[in-house]
Amino acid sequence: MTAGRLRHVRSTFFEDLDRFPPGSAVLDSALVMRGVAADWTQGEPFRVGCGAGVA
Repeated sequence: MTAGRLRHVRSTFFEDLDRFPPGSAVLDSALVMRGVAADWTQGEPFRVGCGAGVA
C-alpha cells in the first residue's frame, strides 16, 4: 500500500449540500493498493436515505 497523489476529485454524493454541509466531508488521504486478490460480483442496488423508515 502506498500513498496516492490526487489531481482532481469529484463526488456527487459528498457534494450534496442537503446531506453534508460545506466543510463536513473533506478528502484527507488516498491509498493505492496493488496485487490484492479480489472477486467482483454485482450486488443489490445501494440505497441511501435519511430518517426513520428509510430502507
